[in-house]
Amino acid sequence: MNRKKILIALSIMLILTIPAVSFAEIQLFVTKNYVKLFDPKINNWSVLNNFSPKGWRTSNNLALVWNNNDAYVYDIWLHQWMPQTDIRPIFGLVSDYLAMVKCADAVYVYDVGQKQWKSLLDIQPKNISISRQLATVLTRDSVYVYDSVLHRWTSQEDVGPSAMVLSDMMLLAWSKDSAYIYDTTLHQWMIKEGIQPLSGMIEPTKALVYTTEYIYEYSPYTHRWKRRAR
Repeated sequence: MNRKKILIALSIMLILTIPAVSFAEIQLFVTKNYVKLFDPKINNWSVLNNFSPKGWRTSNNLALVWNNNDAYVYDIWLHQWMPQTDIRPIFGLVSDYLAMVKCADAVYVYDVGQKQWKSLLDIQPKNISISRQLATVLTRDSVYVYDSVLHRWTSQEDVGPSAMVLSDMMLLAWSKDSAYIYDTTLHQWMIKEGIQPLSGMIEPTKALVYTTEYIYEYSPYTHRWKRRAR
C-alpha cells in the first residue's frame, strides 16, 4: 500500500473514532456508550455514563439526548440533567427555551420557565414542531399547542388537520374546511371556518392562507382577518 493510501486509511479511522460533537453554546460530545457535555457557564463537564444515545439536539441553552428508553435534557440555568424515563422516545427537538420528545403514544415537552416536563398522553402524534415559545403536535384528528407563557396545552380537536407551519409568534394549521391560528399575542385560537384552504405560510408580520379564489391574511397586531383575490 502506498503512502497516499495509508494516509487516507488513517484519516478514515480517525474520523470514525472521534466522538460526534454538536457545537453551540453548550458543547455535546456523543459516543456509542456515553454523553459528555461542557457547560460554559460553570466551566465544567457533565457525563451520562452507560447511556447508549440514539439521538441528540442542542441549542444555546438546552441539550436533549435520548436512547431507547429515556430522554434527558440539560438545562444550562440549573446546570443539571432533567430526566424523563421509561417513555421509549422516537425523536426529539430543541429550541432555546423548550425541548420536545415524540413517542408512539405521547409527547413530552420540557419547559425552561417551569423547570419541568409537561406530558401530552394517549395520542398518536404524526408531526411535531418547536419554536422559542411554542411546541406543536399534529395527529390525524387534532392540533395541540404547548404555550410556554401559560405553561399549558391547548388544542383544536376533531378537525382533521392537513398540515401546519410554526413561528415564534404563531401556529397556523389547516384542514380541508378551515384555518386555525394560535396567536401568542392573545394566547388564543383565531379560526377562519369554511374557506377550504389549499396551503398556508407564516411571514414575519402575518399568516397567509391560500384557497382556490382568495388569499386570507391574518395579522397578530390587529387580530383581524383580511381577504383578497388571488
